[in-house]
Amino acid sequence: MKKIYAILMMVVIIISAVPVFAVEGEQNALSAGNSNDTEVEAVLLDESDDAAVAEEVQGSEKESDSETVITPFSARERLREQINGQVDAYKERREAQIEAFTQLRAEQIEKFKAYKQEQIERFTALRQEQIEKFASLRQEQLDKLAALDRARLRKFANMSDEDIQDKLENIKVNKVRVENLYKKRVILKERLQDARDRYDKAKKRYQTAKENFLEAKERFQDFRELSEEEQITAAKDFLTHAGEIIIEDLEKIKAKAAENDDLTEEEYDKIIVDADARIAEVKEAMAQVEAAATKEEVKEAGKEIIKSWERVRAHIKLHVGEMVSSKVGEIIQRSEQLEKKMETVLLEMEEKGIDVADLDAKLDAYSEKIDEARTKYDRAKALFEEAKDMIKEDGLTEEAKEKARQAHELAKEAHAALKEAHSKLMEILREVKQKGGTVSLDEEDEVEVVEDSSTADV
Repeated sequence: MKKIYAILMMVVIIISAVPVFAVEGEQNALSAGNSNDTEVEAVLLDESDDAAVAEEVQGSEKESDSETVITPFSARERLREQINGQVDAYKERREAQIEAFTQLRAEQIEKFKAYKQEQIERFTALRQEQIEKFASLRQEQLDKLAALDRARLRKFANMSDEDIQDKLENIKVNKVRVENLYKKRVILKERLQDARDRYDKAKKRYQTAKENFLEAKERFQDFRELSEEEQITAAKDFLTHAGEIIIEDLEKIKAKAAENDDLTEEEYDKIIVDADARIAEVKEAMAQVEAAATKEEVKEAGKEIIKSWERVRAHIKLHVGEMVSSKVGEIIQRSEQLEKKMETVLLEMEEKGIDVADLDAKLDAYSEKIDEARTKYDRAKALFEEAKDMIKEDGLTEEAKEKARQAHELAKEAHAALKEAHSKLMEILREVKQKGGTVSLDEEDEVEVVEDSSTADV
């Protein structure tokens, strides 16, 4: 009797350690951080900034008091003089850019002709020798560099010629329609609603199973006082409800994966196939419990339930991490497109004679934060994959647990970097508005998306 009691105690400890299903909560938290478009619109439509700017301009025109000698220049003339100065600075900068490119050979200059102005800007921010190094590349290689954001382009600029060649092999640039940009797979509206319904039902069944398990646990407290037949019945009920909890946890994973369009079809299929395999494994263990007629058979069936749960728990942790990480990847992609949009805005402002040097520096800082998030996200994904390959019969190996822990930590750090980037973006938008710039929220029909198949820090 002590052996079966020990087995049941083990099940209590294990089931009590069932992790709270974190996908919904963590994804909601990430979504809350992914408010770029909404907050951008709020900043652009906030008329209080306009009022503050107007008040500042009016105040500058009322600088004189009763004892001040009126200067020969009106506020309007001073403003015109300031704009002319900014236009001159803009022309000087353009001349410097032209000078940098005139040092190139004619056939090298030809390679840059088809690029947009904002792409040229990224190249001209580099040193002369770095521009010349890029100009010596083949056209298809240079095209890949032209599609990179500021931070990644600077990383390439500091590489050796050999490393540039190697890293560019892993870079692929795709033209993607905007409506498909943030979706790794298309989920029909009916399938999406079905997935949400299935999640709600699994959640309710999970709660019922948990309540049944807790009731069985209470009966288990008086286990020693029961007859042998009653002990077997109580133990079987207890283990059966434990199995039900595990199955419904996996059903919730499946439903959440079904509604997650940040997963590719391949990633989604892997989660579903794996979850179904784990459910079959638990059901087989539950069938052994049901068939058990003696305390010894119940004890052996209980061991199988414990083994199943150890393996299932490892898989659940990794699948939850994978889905949360995929949401971070979507936010990174949105942030990359916002960076390109802001480059266009700054160019338009500069062409109007508005000084954007400070804004340009802030956009550099924004780009660096996005790159930091992207680097950590890529490493987190790689670690999740490595950990999944290390799942053994009794769950995760110690090495796999450490990789999973590191992956979770990196995903959190990536999200933190994105939040910092978002704060920088809000600051840029406010300053753009104060300086008289405009930001259109209209999307292009098609955009370039850069894919890097390596796990290197690029």
